[in-house]
Amino acid sequence: YEFTHNDEYLNLNQMDNIIESSILSSASALDTDVKGLPLVVYNPATVTNRDYVTAVVPLAENTEKISVVSPSGKREKVQIISREADKATVIFTSSTPSAGISVYDIRPGESGSSSSSLKTGSRSIENRIYKIILDENGDIASIRDKRYGKELVKKGEAFALEMFEKNESFQWPAWEVLKTTIDREPNAVNEGVVISTEERGPVRATIKVERKHGKSLFIQRISLTDGACDDRIDIRCEVDWQSDGCLLKASFPTAFESSEATYDLGLGHIRRGINTETAYEVPGQKWADISADDGAYGITILNDCKYGWDKPDNNTLRLTLLHTPETGEWCANQATQDIGEHTFTYSIVGHQGALSSARAAEVSDALNQKKIVFVTDRHPGSLGKQFSM
Repeated sequence: YEFTHNDEYLNLNQMDNIIESSILSSASALDTDVKGLPLVVYNPATVTNRDYVTAVVPLAENTEKISVVSPSGKREKVQIISREADKATVIFTSSTPSAGISVYDIRPGESGSSSSSLKTGSRSIENRIYKIILDENGDIASIRDKRYGKELVKKGEAFALEMFEKNESFQWPAWEVLKTTIDREPNAVNEGVVISTEERGPVRATIKVERKHGKSLFIQRISLTDGACDDRIDIRCEVDWQSDGCLLKASFPTAFESSEATYDLGLGHIRRGINTETAYEVPGQKWADISADDGAYGITILNDCKYGWDKPDNNTLRLTLLHTPETGEWCANQATQDIGEHTFTYSIVGHQGALSSARAAEVSDALNQKKIVFVTDRHPGSLGKQFSM
């Protein structure tokens, strides 16, 4: 990919310019004459959704308070997550219509909404929907859905990273995952574990887990929100991958029996059973779902860039994250595949009852098609403070 890397950056910059010019052109007809600093929020998803938005705004170094007012005049929750000189990165809750543009009013010096259901402990995090408990390895040992009194994680196990050694392929190493590899007992990723609370705010709370395995380094940020995407547990990952001949998966052993899993195919979905000799590493696009055979409860796993899955038993779904094969001599250059730095997110959404593929598509789109924010000028406009295309 060395030859296409620069072209990809050029194309992305072109796309950024198209998005910025088109949205700001549309925003020129919006009423941005607000009290404070006008921000234009664009929702590219095909449904109205409520999520948090990230923005960089001017904020004097000695200013500690900030508020955000929605197009309807409601004060939204807002949280300063970092500062650099006279600029601050903030997140705030936002409900924007599908393919829509909304005007938000940022007011430095005013107090925003501070009430929140978010709680953190040394190894726990909680909002109005979930309570999550980590074990000493930083793995998720318990997720309690407080709405329905349901435990999501199989007793005695954990939602965890799994490392498979001797990931051999001498024929098609770039894309082949062998069943003998994923049938092995995986190694835990549990060296040098450090667990800390990184964020405690009204919008988002985050526990940070740092660890390593051999020469590879892992940082995971497990986050919950209040007033935004509260039924979504985000696991944001940064990995410096230096593990030769290894395969990394995220494993989700659930507390219920499920003989099949459902995989997103983009234009529809497909149900598959437990791994067989010929169908064990299978494709799924933005989401996959594992739901109880009795239809009582289920879990949808979302992701923003990982598309290989397997189901080793009646309780477990696994997502493939990184893949560096052991290769033969003719393709030895592929032995460095995936070596380097990676950032990716996967998320957990619990649901009562059977899978709704429409709902799964909506929540996966919200993760993959994030809202975009622009700072703009004050001016009147015939479209008001919100417009949907």
